[in-house]
Amino acid sequence: MAVLTMAQLVTLARGAGWTGNNIAIAGAVAEAESSGRTDVVNFLGCVGPWQVYQKVHAAAHPEWTTEWLKNPVNNAHAAYTIWQDQGWAGWSTYTNGAYRKYMTQAVAAAGSGVNADITIGGKKIDPLAPFEPGSYGIDVPGSDTLNQLNDLAGKVTNPQFWIRIAYVTIGIILCLIALTRMSGVQKVAKVAVNALPEGKAVKVASKVMK
Repeated sequence: MAVLTMAQLVTLARGAGWTGNNIAIAGAVAEAESSGRTDVVNFLGCVGPWQVYQKVHAAAHPEWTTEWLKNPVNNAHAAYTIWQDQGWAGWSTYTNGAYRKYMTQAVAAAGSGVNADITIGGKKIDPLAPFEPGSYGIDVPGSDTLNQLNDLAGKVTNPQFWIRIAYVTIGIILCLIALTRMSGVQKVAKVAVNALPEGKAVKVASKVMK
């Protein structure tokens, strides 16, 4: 998994179409959303640096597949398209103020006016030029095992992941309790039927079932 610097994030933002102070805000939002990770996918299916919610936008933008959005240039352009329609309200890290933590760094990177080098598919690209959609991510050294560990770390540090685990665990426990009780009722009823006259057995079994 590639991790973009703030300079690269604001360069992508500038290339996607943001201008003025929104370039720095875009960089700060991306850092808050994903820590600049290019191919991260959260439990909802939000993808890439700007965590574009693929499932929500798939109908209007069928080309926005998960793999397509892992390309950081594509991700930036998709995010800019969403921003044009929704403004910054589409990102929770903006509405809850989490992005402000990174604004000083983002303003400095954007204010330098320097476009950081970005490499995709082993080739340097110009994020300010028209881009060609692709499914490849930024090319950086790293093994598949390390990428998998990074993905796992992203999941286990997400509180929503543990909430879902808790719900599943509670559901399993409740099912086991219900099955145990049902099994006990059936055994008592069977003993009553075998040991008592028919009329009394029915009465005992009905009491057990209550």
